[in-house]
Order: sequence, then structure tokens, then C-alpha cells
Amino acid sequence: MTIDITTKEAAMLVAFVEAGIECNAASDSDELINDNVTWMNANDLAAELGWGKQAIGGVMKSLWNKCLISDTEESPRGAKVTDWIASEETIRWYFDNKA
Repeated sequence: MTIDITTKEAAMLVAFVEAGIECNAASDSDELINDNVTWMNANDLAAELGWGKQAIGGVMKSLWNKCLISDTEESPRGAKVTDWIASEETIRWYFDNKA
């Protein structure tokens, strides 16, 4: 599966999916889709990627516009800001393209 994304968008999507894999040890896309724990927020992404808040916000907005991430409107982890999750398309893209 291919999706039209920039290098920064790809880096952010990888961060989302790998956060989920770290939580549930999914070995394929179906496992992670069935237990989608790809929770990340702007603070997590800034820490993980080392980017400023403006860059994080811009890339998140672009990925949201492409329906590759979505806002959960809460934080299942109890964070002070809402968590976002990777879409099924993003998860499939990751597993189809990982080396």
C-alpha cells in the first residue's frame, strides 16, 4: 500500500504505529488494528521526534486532513491533552512497508 505523504509525515506516522506496537507487541497490522493503542499527543510527538510544537501541529493537521490520524477527544492514558490514533490505513501502510 502506498500513500502520498512527506518525509516528516512518514516519520510521525511511524512514531504513532511504533508506540502502539510497544504497548501491545502486535506482529501484524490486523493485531494492531484490533487493539489500536497507537495513542500519541502533541507532547509525546515533540519528545519522540525532537520537533517544535509548530512543526508538530502542522504535520498533525496535514495527517488529520488526509484521514491518517484521528483525535480520540480524550486520553485513555489519562494525559492532560487528548490523544490521537493512527488510522487503519496508516497501520496497514506501516506493516506493508517496514524493512
